Amino acid sequence: MWNSVHIRGHIGVCVLSLLVLRLLQHAVHMGGTKLSIDMLIRSLQDAKVAVLKSDQQLLFLELKSFENLRRNWRDVSNEELVQKIREREIKTSFLPEILKSCGLEELPTLSNRADLERCLKTKFHNDEETVTPVIYKLL
Repeated sequence: MWNSVHIRGHIGVCVLSLLVLRLLQHAVHMGGTKLSIDMLIRSLQDAKVAVLKSDQQLLFLELKSFENLRRNWRDVSNEELVQKIREREIKTSFLPEILKSCGLEELPTLSNRADLERCLKTKFHNDEETVTPVIYKLL
């Protein structure tokens, strides 16, 4: 059940979220890449890794996903679309530019905790801190 405090709190979170998105959009633009809020969000949604456990060490495998490429290229044949992607006329994600604008690095395709710390400029005391407790217990 919603009351006025909940509604004000929800509006506050929405305004704060929009502010963070606009600041990130500005930082990316200052880095030389113009992105719409929609493309910014879609690129951030592509930041996914699979967590693997190997020899008592966690590994992080970067997962690639592709947006609906037909969205902005309806008049182009499949062959032309593939050619545009190969020639890098069409980008499927702007995650590298977003990370760079924040002073961060892109993760290697397969990385360990040290790589994660270096790319995200943070420190984890142990592997358990790199993932949620539920995920860690499932590994």
